Amino acid sequence: MIKKMFAVLISLFMVISTDFLTLNATESAPERTASGSPEIPLTVTFRQETARTMLSMINEFRTGDEAWAWNEDNSEKIYYTGLSELVYDYELEKAAMQRAAEIVLSFAHSRPDGSSCWTAYPDAFEYGWKGENIAYGYSSASSVFVAWREDNDPYAGQGHRRNMLNSNFASVGIGCAEYKGRLYWVQEFSSLKVSQNPVTYEETPVDVNVPVSEEDGQLEVSFKDAAYQNDPTVVLKEGESIDLPEASAAFRYQGSLFKNLGAVTDIENSDPSAVSIENGKLTALKQGRSELTYSASFGDFTASVTLNVQVGEHVHDYRLSGWEWTADYTAAKAVFVCASDSSHTMELDAKIASETKAPSCESEGETVYTASVTYEGTEYTDVKTVTIPAIGHHEYGEPEYTWSNDLSTVTAKAVCTVCGEEITETVRTSYEVIKEAGCETEGEGLYKAVFENAVFSEQTRSVVIESTGHEYVYQQIAWAEDYSSAKAVFVCSHDSSHIMELDAKITSETKAPSCESEGETVYTASVTYEGTEYTDVKTVTIPAIG
Repeated sequence: MIKKMFAVLISLFMVISTDFLTLNATESAPERTASGSPEIPLTVTFRQETARTMLSMINEFRTGDEAWAWNEDNSEKIYYTGLSELVYDYELEKAAMQRAAEIVLSFAHSRPDGSSCWTAYPDAFEYGWKGENIAYGYSSASSVFVAWREDNDPYAGQGHRRNMLNSNFASVGIGCAEYKGRLYWVQEFSSLKVSQNPVTYEETPVDVNVPVSEEDGQLEVSFKDAAYQNDPTVVLKEGESIDLPEASAAFRYQGSLFKNLGAVTDIENSDPSAVSIENGKLTALKQGRSELTYSASFGDFTASVTLNVQVGEHVHDYRLSGWEWTADYTAAKAVFVCASDSSHTMELDAKIASETKAPSCESEGETVYTASVTYEGTEYTDVKTVTIPAIGHHEYGEPEYTWSNDLSTVTAKAVCTVCGEEITETVRTSYEVIKEAGCETEGEGLYKAVFENAVFSEQTRSVVIESTGHEYVYQQIAWAEDYSSAKAVFVCSHDSSHIMELDAKITSETKAPSCESEGETVYTASVTYEGTEYTDVKTVTIPAIG
């Protein structure tokens, strides 16, 4: 490896830290090629018309008032004066486009195969200064350019900015690749100018060959029928014809599915005299052996699988086809069919085991019948389940009824004599007066509980209503004609036929008449009942003497 005097500046994007790498005269330049790494095609759409609009942004930045970057301790802005505009180099653009496709697989300044990013440069850029900025996820050239400017970052975060302001750079190439709706951006810088001849690119999907390490890529070829994956052997007899077993291919990158390649059509027949392949059929022609090799490729990766075909005397390859049960499930047969000739069948009597779950009043029961046979060391089973209908009704014993102390609720309980299920229902009672209580006679009340569940019957409880007793209300005082006596009359508020009379205490006061003026006698009757005094006054006039 020839040692050359040049320096290389690298900036990392979309990571927490930014690194720089400078190759001085005592260091060796990286290999110019990918050292024979295998390549795979990556389908992208280049958006170069958009990418190239960034050139004017870079040059306005380099020649404008914002061409500065922080010094290493972030104490001073270093202004870049006298910077020349970068020319757009279309050879350098090729490297940027290649790298834009490569960072889809590996977002790093090393290529997906682990080699230096500088190996993507054309040979004309072997010497001199180089720089690379990478990004993804930005939807426009202006948005990624603003991100690369890093206006608000300290020195450690302005690597992309210093790349765009580097006075050693004279040219730039910019790549933009779209993959699955996401844009990947790359700026490649150089101190050299190689080609300013414009190149036109169609914005249509293209395959880009990307170098990867052999450890990261894996091409898989497998038979679609799982039986051939475990034992890739077909046994045929002369004249027998079967559908040609199919194989498919897929490429995995770093363990994840990268691309389904579909059916494998490249099939090599080692002995066409023993078997033939035609119109999707594999036909045995004569006794012998042949190997069918299914081969696929993806980029520089190749893979294959081999199907061994044996043609000779017929050998049964019995495989379980189904089961035949008797109507009552007390017996069953396992039916096997030869995979090589479906006209060859074999029936084996099965051993029957059963397990029954009894039904309840509301839940179904079931009997599970299991048939099993063993053939060539493998046990085969089949299960049939027969439903037993639920009994369909409960047989409840005599219900129990519990009244609350205040007779406001009644709880009914009954237990099924079949399944032991217990049901309860609590209801509020209604109340009505059957016979009103009198002053001196008792009445009757009736509590009634009505249940929604038909298992429970209506419940009643009769209660005695105590007599109300008399509640006498004062009516009047009845006087004798001469006012010499009086009685206070009281009537019961519950029954007006109940009357009480109490003798009143009589007092009188007389004012004698004069010759011309009348006199009078005032009679006052008073009775006290249950702490209340009742009075009445009568006045009798005495004529004047005249």
